[in-house]
Amino acid sequence: MSQAKKVLDIRLRLTGEVRTRFLEIKRAKGLTNSTEVLRLIINEYFEKHLAKEAQ
Repeated sequence: MSQAKKVLDIRLRLTGEVRTRFLEIKRAKGLTNSTEVLRLIINEYFEKHLAKEAQ
């Protein structure tokens, strides 16, 4: 399967506490794009919790 077909589109609505936390992360990291925030969260979680298992 080509890389173009390996795309995961995500549309996400955040409300309440989760929205607040997301925006705090966005501000703290100095990011302006919400997509970059989500990528950051995924990568940081992976490195902290799953990277050792993936090796």
